[in-house]
Amino acid sequence: MTRRDLWLRGLLGLVLLGLLALPVSRWWTYRQLRGPVLLLQAGALSGEARVAVDAWNAALSEEGFAAQAFDVARIEREGLPSTPRALLLPDSALISLSDKAVAALSRYVQDGGRLLVCFDAGTRRAEDGSYSALRSRLSGLAGVSYAMYAQRREAMFARDIVLLSPAGAKALAVQPGKAEATPQGMELQTYGYEHLLYPQFVTEGAVDGEVLARSPSGNALIVRRQQGSGEVLFVNAPLGYMKARSDGYLLHQSLRLFLGEMAAAVQLLPVPGGVGGMVLNVHVDSGASVGPLKVLEAAGLLQQGPFSLHFTAGPDTYRPGDRTGLDLDRNQWAQGFVRRMAALGHEIGSHGGWIHNEFGLEADESNRKRFEPYLQLNHDSVTRVLGHAPASYSAPVGNQPLWASLWLAAHGIVAHYDTGGSGMGPTRPWRDGQRVPADLWAFPVASFRTVATFEEIEGQSLSPADKARGIAEHRDSVLAMMDYTAAQGVARMTYFHAPAAARHPEVLQAWIKRAQELEATQRFRWYRMEDLARFMSRRERAEWRWDGSTLNASHPESLAGMTWRLPRAATAKVELEQGAATWRVDGADLLVQAQLGRQFQLRLH
Repeated sequence: MTRRDLWLRGLLGLVLLGLLALPVSRWWTYRQLRGPVLLLQAGALSGEARVAVDAWNAALSEEGFAAQAFDVARIEREGLPSTPRALLLPDSALISLSDKAVAALSRYVQDGGRLLVCFDAGTRRAEDGSYSALRSRLSGLAGVSYAMYAQRREAMFARDIVLLSPAGAKALAVQPGKAEATPQGMELQTYGYEHLLYPQFVTEGAVDGEVLARSPSGNALIVRRQQGSGEVLFVNAPLGYMKARSDGYLLHQSLRLFLGEMAAAVQLLPVPGGVGGMVLNVHVDSGASVGPLKVLEAAGLLQQGPFSLHFTAGPDTYRPGDRTGLDLDRNQWAQGFVRRMAALGHEIGSHGGWIHNEFGLEADESNRKRFEPYLQLNHDSVTRVLGHAPASYSAPVGNQPLWASLWLAAHGIVAHYDTGGSGMGPTRPWRDGQRVPADLWAFPVASFRTVATFEEIEGQSLSPADKARGIAEHRDSVLAMMDYTAAQGVARMTYFHAPAAARHPEVLQAWIKRAQELEATQRFRWYRMEDLARFMSRRERAEWRWDGSTLNASHPESLAGMTWRLPRAATAKVELEQGAATWRVDGADLLVQAQLGRQFQLRLH
């Protein structure tokens, strides 16, 4: 059983929460439609439709786009006005559309509207629930024939890898290490899986548009095209369904492409001050880390940061009584090390369950009574040495059952390392189609193709030369990731264990040097998990509105650090009408950063 298999065992039995960010009960009139619009069917949603809408709302909130909900029945009666800058047709929740609605969407695009069509949206007729006779009625908008039920029946569905074109990788802003060059194309990958497979429709015929991604068999997976005066992005994968099953990467990147580039929507950036950066998470599993930690400290490699250092504190590693653990309660050197690192500003967190390998390999949903005390023992030990309770956590072997997440939230943990999430930034965790019912932020590991640490590269069946080459590629991948986070204004996380890191100090030195260079330009910083998690929670409570010329924002506590990207506004005249804010030019865009205070209003001329 692989580490990912063990982790996936902890994904079962979760409780479905209500809507996360955008209540679909809040419907809008035509006069209010200014920004992006999520097109839905009025009334109570249930089952997979509710899950998908929750996932789309979560992604919109995490990416910082203020979308509005709108009842599709209105366009059947009244058509669509020209005011919405962009329409989103989500998967799983808008499967049925009337012929009138389809015609209205076509006119909307023809007249200059922008439309995102996702997977099965509109594939059935609202009049009788049937599929179209030959293909989806939205095939003309998508630029390719799909959902051909009459010819294929259930064989119209497939499951395959995603191959990105060079233009597709650039348009979707795919991060370094997320795709691997193969003879077929750039294969989208994730941590721990040999291949990442996505559900998709079989497509046929020539594609009228730019194919950004396809499958090896030729199915068009992401198509961008012009129609009339408008533009369409077709994504042939169930994005909401996938996010609700711990892979929201394509949904998030598709929203950034469609709303950020194509629709030029205003965005509340997901990092303080709009400054991108990385979390470096160090896992201290056992007593075997003591020597390597001494090496790293003596070399000055831990004088940088701040980093997030997580400790498994028990006296054992594999089984009770083996005495190979860190034994933080009795190890005076380790206690001093923890306190020195805290004094340097590093985050000190808990690395799971007291006995690292036993917890990591054996804890599951069925044995909470046995393993929950391990969480408490580890938490208490770190608290005694640190002088206060830790607020961040990483699971041994990435194994985190639901009960562990609930325990973390009940004990003040706000952030945890996550082997799911497909390498995204901080995100609210999902498991098996449902939101984890806790106020936690997951920090997905940004992998280098399918691996993420030195040990995994060293453990591969490779020649010494190939292993050295793999370490060098991993070094360069993280360096490129630093550049990426600085350019994109996002946060990502990488991690390592002390023993292997001490064997490659030159790699850490290269990372630290690049970070210093980027920090000097004020475009990059190291983030601690708990700090970024608290920022993201505070950011969720910001209320803001953009009407095309005025940005209004308010917060019950403080707007400090909240930063908005106003696309293509660099040359505008800015007038601050209320509150405190600063602004700066970023290419063609304008970045507006709120200062201390609970409200501001800014107008562009």
